[in-house]
This record gives sequence, structure tokens and C-alpha cells, in this order.
Amino acid sequence: MSNIYERLSHESYMIGIPSRSRSFMVDKETGVWKYLSKEKKHLYPFFTYVRQEELEQYQSFLMDENIIDVPNKFTISDKRQQILEHAINDDIEFLFMIDDDSIFYFREEELSSKYTSRHEDFIEGDYFNKILWESMCLCSQEYPIVGLPIKQGSFGLKYMFPKNIPVIRFVCLHVPTLAKEEISYNTMEFNGERVPHMQDRYVQLQLLEKGYRSISNCRFCIGDPGTNYKGGCSDVRTIERHEISAKGLAQTFPKTVSLKYKEDGHWGVQRLDCSIKWKDYLYVGESHYEPSEKIIPLFGEY
Repeated sequence: MSNIYERLSHESYMIGIPSRSRSFMVDKETGVWKYLSKEKKHLYPFFTYVRQEELEQYQSFLMDENIIDVPNKFTISDKRQQILEHAINDDIEFLFMIDDDSIFYFREEELSSKYTSRHEDFIEGDYFNKILWESMCLCSQEYPIVGLPIKQGSFGLKYMFPKNIPVIRFVCLHVPTLAKEEISYNTMEFNGERVPHMQDRYVQLQLLEKGYRSISNCRFCIGDPGTNYKGGCSDVRTIERHEISAKGLAQTFPKTVSLKYKEDGHWGVQRLDCSIKWKDYLYVGESHYEPSEKIIPLFGEY
């Protein structure tokens, strides 16, 4: 394996993949399974969290040691909390939480789109290992949550390493910091009842509220296929549940989260959503980014 993989092997990390009704993706090696293919999956400490009623489906394609079953009633928030608790209990330092339908892209400045995912180049450049390694290099007590920009929203970003932009679908967490601060995925409520979605924003905002920062690495980005794949949250995420989650987020963080109606996206109809003032968590005069000349040397020579 590469020298980057060798560096990874000395780190305390795990990969948690929440999945629902998507065992077919493992078989077809699509989404994140493109990078954890049959011949590679033994190389990484990853765990797939599935409902008990789906256990046999996933066992057809994954080894038992890579599968953890959870109660059928678990929401995605409960499942992510289970992953976090697993990492805390095992004294893991870095936790990667990766959506099962994730596709990664690497930066190519001469392209109008800025990014490409050409498979041969991705493999040759060892980019999956680089994404993991660079995330761990950035993840710390100062930046306990690290992400990649969403491809669709990356075009307007000014800086290579911006602070406090949305971190979803792929996240690297500094587990000791989350444990110390008692950060959770599944305790957000609206009018006294647990809400089922927006747990990624909930965790990020909890950390920002406590004075931490997030940082993103725009040397890469992640696609946002959403409901292009059957299964996952599309099985249970209705407009009503989405709107309740938005209300819960606004109720929990009233100074920075407000409600507004949106019509974009896959819903096809108007729905209540959130507007978040991410930069309000920076001090007055604080830079919105970390300079490349400070960050890139952290990664070492490739």
C-alpha cells in the first residue's frame, strides 16, 4: 500500500457508515463502497450500522465484523449517536461519519467545475487515503469537526480552508472533544419531542456554540446525490418530518437559526427550512479561513 496508507495505519480512527435499505450498493460497489470495495474493505476499520431486520441482507455482502445491528425503531439520529458512542467507548481519537451514497471529487483548477472524480486518476492519486489523512491532520481540539464542501455549493467558496461552513455527508470528528463536551446526535427536541433529522447541523452548531470552530478542506469535495438512490432517509423523510426538524433546530439555536420557506431541491414543493448564520460564531475581525501556507505543510510530503 501507499505511504499515506502507512501513515493512516498508525492513527486511532474508525469509519462509521449508517445505512438503510441499501445493501445493493455494497454489492454494486457504488457510493462509499467504491472506495471500500471487496478487495479493500479489510484495509480500513469501518463499521456499517443497519437495522436488525436488514442484518441478513448486509451479511450477504459484508463480513460480520463490519456490521453492527441496531433496533429497528432507531432514527438516523439514533444511529449516528450509536456510532459516536462506539468511538468513545473504544477510545478512538478520530471518527469519520460517512453517508453510504457518498462520492468524492478531487480538485483540478483548469476545469470550470473545479473538481473531477475520474476513477483512474482518483485511484492513481490515492485520493481516498489523502482525504482521510488530511482530515485527521486538520482535526483537533481547535477544529473538532472537519468536512469537505458539497460540490454543488463549492463554486462560490473563496478560500481553500474556510471556517464554519456547513459540514454534512462526510465529517471527521475529534472524539475526545465531543466526549468532553457531551455532544450528542439525538437529543434535539421540538416542543418536548425528539426530532428525527438535521442531526449533522445539530452537532456542528453545538460545537460552535461552545466556542469551537469547524474547518473544511476544499482540495476535495463531496457529491450530494440525495434521493437519486433509493433507500436511506428517502424511505422515511417526509416534508412534515423535515419541517419539524427545522423547527427544532431554530428552537435550539434561536440566535443563529431562523426559519424560511424554500422551493429548491428534490422536494418539488415549498417547504419550511433553516437559514443559519454560520459566520456569527466567529469573533469580530477573525479570519473566515486558514491560509494555505499554514495548513498544507501539516499534511507532509506526498
